[in-house]
Amino acid sequence: MIPVLGIGRGGRGDDKGGVLSQLIEALQDEIGQLPFDIALVTPDPAVYAAAQYMRRRNPGALPVDKVAESLADKARAGQLALFLGAGVSIPAGLPSWQALVDELASRLSSSKDRDALEGLDVTDKAQLIEQFEPKDFQRRVAGITARAKTPSLAHALLAGPGRQAGGDHELRHPLREGLRGCRSWAGRRAAP
Repeated sequence: MIPVLGIGRGGRGDDKGGVLSQLIEALQDEIGQLPFDIALVTPDPAVYAAAQYMRRRNPGALPVDKVAESLADKARAGQLALFLGAGVSIPAGLPSWQALVDELASRLSSSKDRDALEGLDVTDKAQLIEQFEPKDFQRRVAGITARAKTPSLAHALLAGPGRQAGGDHELRHPLREGLRGCRSWAGRRAAP
């Protein structure tokens, strides 16, 4: 992921278009040669819309058909991984990372241990909580996350139609199953 830098407090706020234009052009030059995708992170909807506009001005720079076919091939070969943030699971009732750690901290038996967590980064807090009370740590985490009983809309969209398993709400991703019957980004059916 690459953020759009320089357009806020970076001193180039009066030239957002120029910054975006140069950034999009540089990314389009590099994307075809990289073994991974790039996600451009924009600070607000207006910058996102401008980035999309600039990206679409030169559609030949992004070989969408080639990328879609490559992704389908990798999915069929089991060589594709999705990295998703907590935002995908929060609507299903799962806690954010911060909320999970805060709840685990609130359950610590020692107020001295809880006090030791003050001002620490969420990752450091999680590690200390496990060190303070290692017994059944994973079970406590599982108990908190087990409250989510229904997949979110994002889970359903990622899983694709008819992919939700029985009552356990385990979702199988269509990419993992080789994109059979799914439409590629280019609008053609992916090969079975």
